[in-house]
Amino acid sequence: MQFKIAAVALFASFTAAQDLSLLPDCATDFACICASSAYNNAVTTCVLGACQFLDALAAQDWATKTCSNAGVPI
Repeated sequence: MQFKIAAVALFASFTAAQDLSLLPDCATDFACICASSAYNNAVTTCVLGACQFLDALAAQDWATKTCSNAGVPI
């Protein structure tokens, strides 16, 4: 699990900055995103390199809730 959660949060920060209604449903499938270890590992590396500790914790909290709501506890 580690900071796999932060990976989802980074994705969400990109999508939150845009109008989600413009994205196809498949691009906002958090169940799929949360379940993808390859995606999460790649994005986690970026989050850990770019975020300060408290920001990473906030990202982890958000991603934990988002993935849980999508039916994929992490």
